[in-house]
Amino acid sequence: MNDFIFYSIVTLVVCFGIAYYLLSRIDSDIIPEDYDAQLDPFWTIWGIMLIGGVCAFHFYPENADMIYNYKHITFILPLIFAILIYFCYLFEFDFASNALVLIGGLVVSYMTPLDYRLFPQLPYAFLDKLAIASIIFIIAKGFALLNGLPAVASLQCLTILLSIFVLAYFGILPQVLAVVAMAYFGVIIAFTFFSWPPERLILSQGAYTALGFVIACLMLNASVEYAETSMFVAASYMITEIFVFLHNRYIVGTKTSWGFMNTSYFKISNEGEYIGEVLNALCKIMIVNIILSVAQIYCPSRLAFPVFSIFTNLWFLSILSGDAKPIQFLSVSRVGYNFLENIFKKKDKRNK
Repeated sequence: MNDFIFYSIVTLVVCFGIAYYLLSRIDSDIIPEDYDAQLDPFWTIWGIMLIGGVCAFHFYPENADMIYNYKHITFILPLIFAILIYFCYLFEFDFASNALVLIGGLVVSYMTPLDYRLFPQLPYAFLDKLAIASIIFIIAKGFALLNGLPAVASLQCLTILLSIFVLAYFGILPQVLAVVAMAYFGVIIAFTFFSWPPERLILSQGAYTALGFVIACLMLNASVEYAETSMFVAASYMITEIFVFLHNRYIVGTKTSWGFMNTSYFKISNEGEYIGEVLNALCKIMIVNIILSVAQIYCPSRLAFPVFSIFTNLWFLSILSGDAKPIQFLSVSRVGYNFLENIFKKKDKRNK
């Protein structure tokens, strides 16, 4: 066993043990709106992520093959913005919280090397930084969309973190990134024990947005190391749910009080009721996404697997829901026809 595997296992076990102990002592009979600051699971998750990430970076030997100049502030700054975002949601400053997510994304993106371009097609560097900040914003808000489905949100988070570890194992990402990811992994998997049905702990929308921001920044660090498309594949389930939400909310026009009620999982699982078979199927979808994220590195086309993984997720979800046969979701013409049909139906309703 090399040092990289040893450090990763130790980091995961320590963070999991501490997080599990502290989370188990939180009163599970209260809801996020009534949380006392000392009883909010967010503080346990955020605190261990901060200490675990910094210690993992500090004690693990530096690599010589890194593109990004990793420092302690690399992992501390996203967590600082995360706590500010959380406070904005706590005091119901919705506009300020959204602005802070975007500003935080810009600050983190400007910390990347000056010659790093995620979208080299853009004529100016500041447009590329703005695009990166927008992606961070979408990922953070995507996690907030899953705030009513804690087990599903935990699975998506674990998929991204495990993908980073596997990519580092194959030498695609710096090992220090994987050790930090395992610190986060240990905290999230501890929370998964309490968020898995029947759930004992849940997080607020602000906590999920803050958590999504931290994960998005870690994905950005991996993207700088030429793993950007792999990170998109790892997050493809969440991207799929965002598309489904936008379709149901703005094309179909389904009125709901919470965003997660427009997700495919909520519809499939009988209006949010957790079903073991559906959750187990989602675990399989996440495993497929991890495999595709690793295979993407060896694919010459940058967009091949991200697009393929989104259609794969739609395919699996359609099988679970029983709404369509697999061949219908594999047919681009069929998907396009349904999309246009819903648009015209909505237009006809408005005219009437």
